[in-house]
Amino acid sequence: MVLPVKNTLNSRERFRMDAQEQLEFFLQIEKQHWDLLGIYHSHPNGPPYPSKTDIEEAYYPEAANLIWSNADGNWSCHAFYIINGKVTPIELVIE
Repeated sequence: MVLPVKNTLNSRERFRMDAQEQLEFFLQIEKQHWDLLGIYHSHPNGPPYPSKTDIEEAYYPEAANLIWSNADGNWSCHAFYIINGKVTPIELVIE
């Protein structure tokens, strides 16, 4: 299940989850006994790799970081684990 969260910064360059929505979603995840598999965001004009800010603000090391990027009008998704500032690409398999 995908749970989109509002960007309180209303910015194309920065993202901050709405705190109330974030809390509600984490409570829902806990209540349903789900696992947090990943957190996604986009880099509409940026590289398909975590930015310095992404690395500094990676607060959920157990979750994959999915980055949607746009190169010449073609969107692609790349996945990474970010643990203690170390970025490790992971294979993204959709079945």
